[in-house]
Amino acid sequence: SDLPVGAVVLLSDGSENALGMGGSTIGADALQTLRDRHLPVHTIGFGKERSAHDLELDDATVATKAMAESRMTATVSFHQRGYAGQKATLDVKDGDKVLTTKEVTLAPDGTLAGSVETSHSGPEGADLRMFLKYTDEKERREYWENKIARDVPGVVLNSFQFVQPAALDLPLEIHYNLTAAQYAHSAGSLLLVRPRVVGSDMLPFNDKLRTVPIDLNATGRWHDSFDITLPAGYVVDETPDPVNVDTDFATYHSTITAKGNQLHYERELVVRQVQLPADKAAAFRHLESAILTDEKGTAVLKKQ
Repeated sequence: SDLPVGAVVLLSDGSENALGMGGSTIGADALQTLRDRHLPVHTIGFGKERSAHDLELDDATVATKAMAESRMTATVSFHQRGYAGQKATLDVKDGDKVLTTKEVTLAPDGTLAGSVETSHSGPEGADLRMFLKYTDEKERREYWENKIARDVPGVVLNSFQFVQPAALDLPLEIHYNLTAAQYAHSAGSLLLVRPRVVGSDMLPFNDKLRTVPIDLNATGRWHDSFDITLPAGYVVDETPDPVNVDTDFATYHSTITAKGNQLHYERELVVRQVQLPADKAAAFRHLESAILTDEKGTAVLKKQ
């Protein structure tokens, strides 16, 4: 075409970003031509943000100086997704010359994948029905993914479904499937995992003197139950203590147990009063502090 070029639109999945890689025709000369012609380049990314299978070198450190012909120690760190338990070969090279080779076993990457089902009734269910009425599929997915990401950063919703019964007295259900990379964190040979996956029962609190009533939003019963299958080769070494708080206005109980290759978390919050007098502030802080501690608690997994 003889039409003048006003700009360049570059589409990329970001998997290869070095000049000349992957058979790309965009090289240094082509980029220089764009600069010389003062043509703007607009980039558009597409595809998955995270690859299901990936092995990436994080860092390699070695002494800056050493005696000739002496033995040196290098520390190499890397992470992987999708290759847990498999073996890889690490080559250390000086140019094309292989200095040493080491076979390594790739540790679990801490990825959490599974399904969650929630049920919502009362005022919360009514709010969700109203939300569904005035939103489309894209807005619902975005809202729910952002909501889950508060508890699970980097989460990806693989699928989700709102089950809305016609009868208004029946609970509204949400079924979704999620994947979250590095949900469990490595600590040497141990893995740290939070049994409470999503959802928070905690209300904001502080130590300031309270002079006005405390609003608990609504009375009701909230129940959570999660089962996490342990990575192959790991067992539960330590779990947080059970939490039991009983007051005249609310109760909170949670337990974490291990059976076979599963970690089971269960909790229940019952709220009996909507509003508390200011003189109940200490009891309110005690309750919310216990809930916060429970929600942040981690179980320790060790290799068998």
